Amino acid sequence: EESREPYRTKIETIRTALSANPNSGYAWLDLALLYRAIGDFESAAEIWEYMIVKYPGDFTAQRNLAEYNFHNLKDYDRAEELYRKAIEADPAQIICYTDLFEMYYYATKDNEKAVAILEEGIPKVARDQSIGLYIMLANFYRDQGDTAEARTSLNKAREIAVEFKMTSARDAIDAELARLR
Repeated sequence: EESREPYRTKIETIRTALSANPNSGYAWLDLALLYRAIGDFESAAEIWEYMIVKYPGDFTAQRNLAEYNFHNLKDYDRAEELYRKAIEADPAQIICYTDLFEMYYYATKDNEKAVAILEEGIPKVARDQSIGLYIMLANFYRDQGDTAEARTSLNKAREIAVEFKMTSARDAIDAELARLR
């Protein structure tokens, strides 16, 4: 309880600022994150719902509410809907693809959707970030026992690592490729 006090002070400061300027999207987002930090997920969710209505083109509130539905409420249908809206709002955000992959793979056990969301994200995120999606795809295939597909995904990730001079990533990919042989 004592550790929550600095958060409560910040919450009151932001609430006061929002009284003066209720159109500050950043302040609403900060307030929701503070509520989440103290474990008041319901208040954070209410703010994210409000933000989705007020700022429908912003992916952040949709993604945060999707994450809440995924991890806390286990409402996978609602989480999927919100992740999809977040992707629609900003298709270049890698976090939405990785979150959805984790939900499909670990929670709903839908391997087809898990692969599809990574493949969907690869051309939409920045090329240097797509390396992460290729590696996730490679790990998925490796875990499924499909070393040929794992190798294909790792080779694509390696091309990007070389292109962007990511030496440590290239070395890690080379080590994984050697283990797959």
